[in-house]
Amino acid sequence: MSTMHWGYLDAGNLAGIYYEQSQLDMAILHYKQAINCDSTFIESYNNLGNALKDAGHVEEAINFYRSCLALQPNHPQALSSLGNIYMDSNMMSVAASFYKATLAVTIGISAPFNNLAIIYKQQTATDGLVNRGNTFKEIGRVTEAIQYYIRAVNIRPTMPEAHANLASAYKDSLQISSTPELKLMKCGSIGLNAC
Repeated sequence: MSTMHWGYLDAGNLAGIYYEQSQLDMAILHYKQAINCDSTFIESYNNLGNALKDAGHVEEAINFYRSCLALQPNHPQALSSLGNIYMDSNMMSVAASFYKATLAVTIGISAPFNNLAIIYKQQTATDGLVNRGNTFKEIGRVTEAIQYYIRAVNIRPTMPEAHANLASAYKDSLQISSTPELKLMKCGSIGLNAC
């Protein structure tokens, strides 16, 4: 084994010890040293991503997971880790795509199965809430419809249908907020002073 080979392994192993001891700054430093010693050391990219994510440097972590995937496109841990980041950011469809990619490569990691189940359950739950809201709105019980739409938005803030139906229900119930922008929308061309 060459001296360079020992260098990246030593740095990687030392980084792993620091990571296990939650000394993230030192782990990050040594994972970067391992990559500097051998830019093809795939596990260092993934592990550096983990340390950066844990240290709160999410964007930088994403870059290192993507670097790992550039070297090995089907790296299951990097795929799953990206799924976790996007799930934490409430970007469920992006997260689901990374979890599905992970499961296409391996079924040896249980987290993608569990996280996909959570995503699908949330989607099913929010769809049910929106449908319930629609039913209440159709029978004229708009206040109850609004409550269901709000619950759907709280569970899945990126669901356009829930937001659109909530806006429509507010409009139908004339529960327009007192903000100047919404008053202007309500009052139209007659101006805010007339409202």
